Amino acid sequence: MESRIWNFISYFYTKYRIVLFILGIVMIGGYLSYTSFLKREGFPEINFPISAVTIDYAVNDRNKVIVDAVEPIENTILENDDISSVKTFVNPNGATVIANLKDGVDSEKFSDDFISKILSEDLPEDVDVDKLELSATKYFGEYDILLALSSSDFNDEDLTSQSSIYAKELSKLDLVSDAEVIDNYRERLNVVTGEIEQIQRFQPRSGVTVANELKLENAVYVGVKALNDNTDLIKLSDSIKELEEQRSDKELESINISYVGDSSVFVKEDIASLQKNILGGLIGVSIILYLLISWRASLVGFIFVPLVMAGTFLTLLLTGESLNVISLFGLVLVLGLFVDDAIVIIESIDQEKQKGKTRTEAIKAAVKQIGIADVLGTTTTLLVFVPMFFISGTLGEFITLIPKTVSIALLVSLASAFIIVPLFGDMLIRKKASSYANIAASLIYINLIATLASVVNDNWLFLLVTLGISILVVAAGIIIRDWLKLTTPEAITKVINSPSIAIGKVAQSISDLIVWAYKVRVRSIISVILTIVFAGGLLFSSQMAFANIKFSIFGSPKDTTELGIFYTLEVIDRTKTSQENISINTDIAKRIETVVKETQEKYIKEISYIGQETIGIQNNGFMIYVLLTDMDTRDIKSPEIVENLREDVSELGLGDQITIDLISAGPPVGDFPFSMQIFGDTAQSRELAAQEIQKFLNDLDELEVQGATEEIIETKIGDSFIISRTDGKSLVEISAKYSDNENSGLIPETQNLVEQEFTIEKLEELGLEDVTLGFDAGQATENQESFASAGAALFFALAFMYALLMVRYNSYSQPILVFLSIVLSIPGVIWGLSVTDNAFGFFTGIGFMGLAGIVVNNSIMLLDYAKSLREEGLKPSEAIAEAVRLRFRPIISTSCTTIIGLLPLALNDPFWEGLSFTMIFGVISSAILINFVLPGFYVFNETIRDLMTRGFKKVFKIQE
Repeated sequence: MESRIWNFISYFYTKYRIVLFILGIVMIGGYLSYTSFLKREGFPEINFPISAVTIDYAVNDRNKVIVDAVEPIENTILENDDISSVKTFVNPNGATVIANLKDGVDSEKFSDDFISKILSEDLPEDVDVDKLELSATKYFGEYDILLALSSSDFNDEDLTSQSSIYAKELSKLDLVSDAEVIDNYRERLNVVTGEIEQIQRFQPRSGVTVANELKLENAVYVGVKALNDNTDLIKLSDSIKELEEQRSDKELESINISYVGDSSVFVKEDIASLQKNILGGLIGVSIILYLLISWRASLVGFIFVPLVMAGTFLTLLLTGESLNVISLFGLVLVLGLFVDDAIVIIESIDQEKQKGKTRTEAIKAAVKQIGIADVLGTTTTLLVFVPMFFISGTLGEFITLIPKTVSIALLVSLASAFIIVPLFGDMLIRKKASSYANIAASLIYINLIATLASVVNDNWLFLLVTLGISILVVAAGIIIRDWLKLTTPEAITKVINSPSIAIGKVAQSISDLIVWAYKVRVRSIISVILTIVFAGGLLFSSQMAFANIKFSIFGSPKDTTELGIFYTLEVIDRTKTSQENISINTDIAKRIETVVKETQEKYIKEISYIGQETIGIQNNGFMIYVLLTDMDTRDIKSPEIVENLREDVSELGLGDQITIDLISAGPPVGDFPFSMQIFGDTAQSRELAAQEIQKFLNDLDELEVQGATEEIIETKIGDSFIISRTDGKSLVEISAKYSDNENSGLIPETQNLVEQEFTIEKLEELGLEDVTLGFDAGQATENQESFASAGAALFFALAFMYALLMVRYNSYSQPILVFLSIVLSIPGVIWGLSVTDNAFGFFTGIGFMGLAGIVVNNSIMLLDYAKSLREEGLKPSEAIAEAVRLRFRPIISTSCTTIIGLLPLALNDPFWEGLSFTMIFGVISSAILINFVLPGFYVFNETIRDLMTRGFKKVFKIQE
């Protein structure tokens, strides 16, 4: 294996023209991919695993709707193997049927086939079946950009006419397939009167804050459809804004245009933020390499990082992916990780050259030391990220691009490290200390880094400070030289390189401590016992702390720029006409607007209305979408704004009909996150069981989950006006609201209590023999399943990793020592989440999976080198001590680069805060503990292995 790696490296090392050609192609191709060819979007398009139809059947009889229309359609759907479940909501004059698809099924293709098959059924002539458009990325299921046109100079009719003219102009743009005025009304059958009436889809109002004044006006919405699925949303939005700037029609000039649905705004912000984090990470990585190794090594890393990024962008383009928040985050996630490949090779070459070896000898020795460990480390890291491909549900599709981007970046990194780094390392890393010119070059290089940092942070004061420090360094160097009689450049270089020298001394001290601790048998036994006790105590204390960390799969962010105000008319009174409901909505909307304007106006950038048509329950209501000012310009955070609004709006006396929540990263939690279903042959048995279970839930005492004590504060039984069905069976649904709806552990705990209380025997005692219970909380249940699937996938990945390591080390126990680095990261993760006040949830779980892939590299570095030293005849304590001495600097360097790469994300982006801190504190914990704890376990393990081997040879009389 070592010879193959060396043959690969030596081929490119001796052909620098080929290397430079590859470097140029990758850099140019990556740059063009990033700037021109890669499609840009906020989040990758996902296959929404739902297909739905609406049924209109004006018979004013729910049972007749079920028999004539619903059952034939349900039977048709259930015959398809691509279906996981079917949910139906039936009213007296129609229904909504929702088919939940299995993972991997193309929902769009399925929907078209699904509709065709349904329409071929022998249904009554007056049954009308329509496809319900659903999309996670489009507005009203079909529009890519939503514009609101408002004006105080026009009445509603004239504004609609002018908006139609503008829509026609938009349709002529190259990137637009169609643009149209969105009809604010749709026809719906009044289930009480049996008459067709107009239903309002949204409140036609919009507003922006100008000069700290929020102005809201009646508006007309225009929907814009992109040319195709590959259209760049940023370019589409820019072309619309360019048209807006070129308007010459005087009537159109008096119309205000608000981009109430334009995700490209957030795409730009997110991409700019992640770009800034990537550049900040690059600067941090360069500084770490400068301090801990040398400025020359830092320069190699400075070239290496953009090269890997360029290769990743080029590969993403060739594989048909887009540039979005997820793919960029994948790069940030491994920014400090993929530079590890360069660091370990540079550091190893540097060590060998300092021993006086020739160029080729130094590189060959470095490859022998770290080549296999580097390949093995990259492979095991890939294995840890692979489980993300197998996370189920919508969430799994959502994050699939993370492991794909990470895998691409790691493979590009490994190839680049073997092709590019040896050549550049040989050119830049010298045997002997630097001359005065080298010292000057070092200062020039660090000022170049400072210049880049100044550009990234838009703060040129940083550059001036760095220049001043450089001048002081030169002056101090002259003074120190004269004072200490340091007359050689080598002596001055030692002063400048003191951080790197200090790291070497620390490594030597730890190595000496290991040798001393395990040199004498009694002392060795005591040291091993103390190591085991220390590790056990640390894990026990961490477990105690973990009990107090909140478990929330998708908790509210600590800050964000978006919030929603949801209002829903009560569904009890169905005698009101549509126009009456519209008037009620409009009146309430204006009352809410007044409160918002009077109390939170200075924090609002834009405000608009989006329709709220709940699937299957034809409610009337609206959602006010509020875009807040930028996070760094506010004196309070968005959760505080929400609390203030809730308190202010409560004075309107609207009760539970109005809710105000942050719009966060994950799916909304919902007011009643716990939901269960009661199935039975008769409506009477279902209702009776529902009442008994509702009483049980209301009487429940406090629920204790993860150290938190919560309670159920409200329960409700599903609307009796609607018949709900799952897989063709009628049901009654019970929902519950908690004192803390974001505590995800409350849902399974409540389910467990209900199942314990309402056994089959208990239901029979109540005379409910035909009743069965189901527990499907919708999105909350899918989130739980996705979370569980991630854990299962990680288990299988670790099992495969164990098999790989077992083959490499020819040992059952050595792979366990490698996994010890993951265990040693746990205390850091737990205490880090506790200190930063972050819950354990989906994204922190993803962070831990990534962390596992990162920290195993550290233990592999140590154990692989210790293995080679053991083969040379060294004792276990001597082998691991020498491994720590030689690998301490690359372990600390790679850990620091990982931390620096993630720190800007942790501090500046609430979306990724929990995930970033999980990895940061986990890396810190593992990097420190592995150098002190792993040696004790290694010595213990190797001693036991030696004893067992000698006993085996003695029993079977095998000669040495």
